[in-house]
Formats: sequence, C-alpha cells, structure tokens
Amino acid sequence: MKKHCLLVFVLALFSLTAMQAQEFVFGAKAGVNLASLSGDIEGDSKSRLAFHLGGVGEFKFSDAFGLQAELLYSGTGAKFEESESFDGETFTAEATTRLSYLSVPLLGRYHINDNFSLEAGPQVSILISAEEEYSETITFDGETESFSETVDISDGLNTLDVGFAAGATFTLPQGIFFSARYVVGLTSIDTFGEADVKNNVFQLSAGYQFN
Repeated sequence: MKKHCLLVFVLALFSLTAMQAQEFVFGAKAGVNLASLSGDIEGDSKSRLAFHLGGVGEFKFSDAFGLQAELLYSGTGAKFEESESFDGETFTAEATTRLSYLSVPLLGRYHINDNFSLEAGPQVSILISAEEEYSETITFDGETESFSETVDISDGLNTLDVGFAAGATFTLPQGIFFSARYVVGLTSIDTFGEADVKNNVFQLSAGYQFN
C-alpha cells in the first residue's frame, strides 16, 4: 500500500511540475546497464549486462534548474556461480536472473552550464517479466552430466520497486547527450519478505533532444 501511495505522489508531483514549468524539452535515450543484486544473496554473485531505452522530458524552471521525467524499459538482474569438489566429484552451477522493468525516474536537474548537468531523485519501477536460467554440471569418474532449465520467477518478486538515482549528463550543442547514472534499490524485491534483496544498476546512455 505504501508503495502505491508513493507512485500516486510521484504522478501528482509530475502534474504539478508541468503546470509550473517555463519550458519543456524532450528526447530519447538508450544505453547499457551493468546490473547487480545486493543483500541476502547465496553463491558468488556477479554483474549482468543488460540495456535500457525510452523517452526523456525535462520541465525547465530557469536556465539552471529543471525536473526531468523519463519512461524507460530497463533490464536488471545478476549472474551467480557456485562450484564444489569432493571425493573425486565436481559440481558446478550457474544461474542468470533476468528482470525487466518499466521505470519512471523523476529527477531534479541542476545545469552547471549549457553542456554539463547533475541530476538526482527517486525512481519507481514496475516489473514486466522475471526469469532465471539455471544450469549445472556434475563430473564423476570421468563422466559428465549436465542439466539446464529456464523458469518464470515473477510470482516470488514484488511488482513495484523503488530506488534512488543520481548521475550526470553532458550535452552537445547539436542536442546529442551522454549520461552516466547509478540507481540504488531502496526496497526489497522479495515478495515473501524472507530475504532482503535489492536491485542496483549503473547506466551509460546516449540520446538526442528533439527541441
């Protein structure tokens, strides 16, 4: 309930900001995600490479200050590895968690000059899909057996995820821009509440402003 109230608050703030803005600038962006999961994680966790894309709009109140809202498709998740050896038997397991979100960052933006800006603010994300690809290999007496499967894990995850984003953007006079951003998860994605697992993602983006 608290998360849904937060989403309503963000949308209300977005509408109020639109009425107060002096200028609106919009564009599109795409880039790569270096995603990871933190918290109650078993095994050796590694980052997963994914991507994001979507639209960007900024309500500018002055030359220095604005509020930027985005609507992004964004991939997160992580990779896991585990390996054990005992009595001549070797066991190796690998898993890749693939999460897809529709994310809405709402960022305050400070323009240091015409080219460089800093931004920070909350991000609300809605889970679109979640799956885990798992494979294991067992070697014993020179013989190897392998097993793999992909399962839907969306029932075990919260639909709504809340994070905090902070980053910087460099914009060329032609409207092309480049940005770097880190989003840290503030809420656990585990729907049962037994584990505290949070999304974290570092994003590198390139985009274009249409006006």
